Amino acid sequence: MAVTVKRPWKLECCRCWKMGIPPTWMVVGAAIIVQIGFGLYPVIVRKYATAHKANPVIFSFYRDACCIPLLFTCAIIAERRLIFPRPKMLFLLILLGALGMFGNQILFILGVYWAGADIASAFQPLIPVWTAVFAYLTCIEKLPSA
Repeated sequence: MAVTVKRPWKLECCRCWKMGIPPTWMVVGAAIIVQIGFGLYPVIVRKYATAHKANPVIFSFYRDACCIPLLFTCAIIAERRLIFPRPKMLFLLILLGALGMFGNQILFILGVYWAGADIASAFQPLIPVWTAVFAYLTCIEKLPSA
């Protein structure tokens, strides 16, 4: 029995997509590229940043500055329009971006400096776990009832 997936939008980049869903080889290929990127990033940080005595704040700023145009373009392509946040939510968005993404990268780079690429990359998959713990502690999420 086929499972139908309802999507709020259809993204058809090429003719091999069926009903807005990419083929399996494309999904697997994207997952492999992402995992290679996650595996190489600590090594690149360790080799480049420690060899050149780069400041973690500046290194993280350049990383985020390079990612903004790419993510902005992907968001416009996926949404097919430009969406601006409401003024009430803009402060929260900036605060979460500074503490979440920028702060996370600074702490990760400091972890690579102090502990090495292997230890820092081993703790990187724990980020969703810590996010869930903080969400439960701040009562943003409720614990599931047993």
